[in-house]
Amino acid sequence: NTCFYGESGGQVGDTGMIMLLNQDGSIPLPCSVIQINNTVKTQNGVFIHKGIVEMGSFKIGDNINLAVDKVRRNKITANHSATHLLHFALKQLLGNSVNQKGSYVDDKRLRFDVSYNGAISSDVLKQAENIVNNIIINNTKSKIELMDIETAKSSGAMALFNEKRKVLSSILFIVLVLFFLEHFAFKLSQEVLIFSEIEFLYFESHHYVCVKK
Repeated sequence: NTCFYGESGGQVGDTGMIMLLNQDGSIPLPCSVIQINNTVKTQNGVFIHKGIVEMGSFKIGDNINLAVDKVRRNKITANHSATHLLHFALKQLLGNSVNQKGSYVDDKRLRFDVSYNGAISSDVLKQAENIVNNIIINNTKSKIELMDIETAKSSGAMALFNEKRKVLSSILFIVLVLFFLEHFAFKLSQEVLIFSEIEFLYFESHHYVCVKK
């Protein structure tokens, strides 16, 4: 088990520290610390923490504490959320023929790869930028509710999966009520968004549903 996000889905892996602990949870002196510079996830789901032993030493079976660089992660989170806001904005301006084809997200920037059946004008890009900035500036709180897939569907959620995501078992739905959408006269379309390891799906009444993989 790890609290570190492993690089995947276009998002970079977490950095941080691993610190040696005594069996009672206290920190031994002198300290033993590993500086984690990257975290990757293998195809079979194994998380690999890449780092350098800055102080002390470690051995198999040690009691350790993992600490993610929260400042960096929060910046990555904001940039990843911005890719979905941009996707949303482009859908409203250009329709369903515009689709995300990939992305790159780190703590300093984001790249959003998109396909469309024509050139996207600078005016449209400016409008999309304004939509995204207005949503961010509004900074409305969200509400999270946990429910199973059938309850989520009965509440109005409309799921749309591609072939790879049709088989879902023991799924946990999280409903986020995003009130900021009330400030925009946009009709939500059915679409799947990826945020870290959560799939976000639009549905009506200004709600989102996300599926935990």
